[in-house]
Amino acid sequence: MPVLLDVDTGIDDALALLYLLGEPRAKLLGITAMEGSVPLAQVARNTLAVLRLCGREDIPVALGAKKPLLGRFSPSGKVSIHGENGLGNVSIPDPVRRPAPCRAVELMARLIEESPERVTVVAVAAMTNLATFLLCYPHLKEKIEQLVLMGGAAWCRGNFSPVAEANIGRDPEAAQIVFSAGIPIKLAGLDVTYKAYATAAEREAWRDCGTRAGRFAWEMFIHYAAFYEGAPGCALHDPLAAAWVLDEALVRSLPAHLEADLCGRYTRGATAVDVGGAKTGRPCNALVGVEVDREAFAHRLLAALRRLP
Repeated sequence: MPVLLDVDTGIDDALALLYLLGEPRAKLLGITAMEGSVPLAQVARNTLAVLRLCGREDIPVALGAKKPLLGRFSPSGKVSIHGENGLGNVSIPDPVRRPAPCRAVELMARLIEESPERVTVVAVAAMTNLATFLLCYPHLKEKIEQLVLMGGAAWCRGNFSPVAEANIGRDPEAAQIVFSAGIPIKLAGLDVTYKAYATAAEREAWRDCGTRAGRFAWEMFIHYAAFYEGAPGCALHDPLAAAWVLDEALVRSLPAHLEADLCGRYTRGATAVDVGGAKTGRPCNALVGVEVDREAFAHRLLAALRRLP
C-alpha cells in the first residue's frame, strides 16, 4: 500500500514512522514535515535521523509549514512531553543528508501524481501541509485513497484546550478544509488513542527485541512515561493512526459528520462529531475511532520493531 506520512516529529511521530518502516505491507513513498512538537529545523533533523537509524535514507523528506493558515502557532509555555529535542532527549546519530529542495506540498503532489496506485495519506501533525496541498492541487484529490488523521477529541477532554486536541486546535481552519475535501477520512482522536497505550512491560519488550529501533523506541519513552505516572501506560497517539491504515479491524469506528469549530470563544478548535449525521442531517464524511483492540495493536507494533535494524 503506498503511503505518504505528514509529521511534526516528536516521540510518538517517530514511533509511527518506525511502525510504517517495519510493516512490509506499507510502501512509504515520502515524508512531509511541519513545525509542531518542536521547531521545524529540529523536526527535519529528527525525521532524517530516524530514517538513517533504520537504513532508509532513500525516502525523501520535504519541509512545509512553520505557521498555521491564519496567525501563528501559540507556544504552550509548558515542559514538552517530547523533551527538548523532540525525541525524549535521546541522542541518535545526526543525519548525513538534507531535506529535499522542494516544498512539502510539491513533494506530495509529485509522489501522488507519479504513483500508479491511489495513495493513503497519514497525517499526525496539524493539518496545515495537507490543507495547503488540497488548495493548491485540487485535481489530485481523486488519486488519494483515504486520509488517516490523528486528531480531535469528540467526547473527551482536549489536550490543547479543555475542548480541543492539539493537531486540530493548532490550525482549525486547515482541519476544516481537510474535513470538507470529500476524501474518505479515518479519524483517530484522543477518544481512542488514549486507549491505545503501551504498558511498562510492553515497552521493555521493545528494548529486548534485538534491534536498534526497538531500543531507541524504549529509550524515547522513558521521558514520555513520566507524563503518564499513575496511568496503565503511555498513549500511542500517532502509531495507532499508522496501524489503522493497514489493519481496519484494530479500531472500531462510527460513521459521522465531522467539522472543526472555528469561531467559538471557548470552543475554537473543538471537533464537532455528529454520529450518523443524526443531529445535523449532513452526510457522514469520516469514520471516527471509538475502541481499539489494544493487545493486537501491541503485538503488531512489537513485530514491526523486530523487523527493523
